[in-house]
Amino acid sequence: LEAFLNVVRQDKGTVDKVDIWGRRRMAYDIQKKSEGIYVVLELTCTPQTVAEMDRQLNLNEAVLRTKVLRRAA
Repeated sequence: LEAFLNVVRQDKGTVDKVDIWGRRRMAYDIQKKSEGIYVVLELTCTPQTVAEMDRQLNLNEAVLRTKVLRRAA
């Protein structure tokens, strides 16, 4: 997790909140896995930084799914 957060920090973004929900059952199986560790991040950074972090997360085989949402202004 720290390696991915460092992507944000290196591009002068901020990590506002890290909320680790822990191991939970997923709504449906992904890659034949029914449980996963959920983490919710609140970040302040550029769209390019978000794209780079999402790219690195998708390259990691341990990460099953990512979802990026924009906070309402």
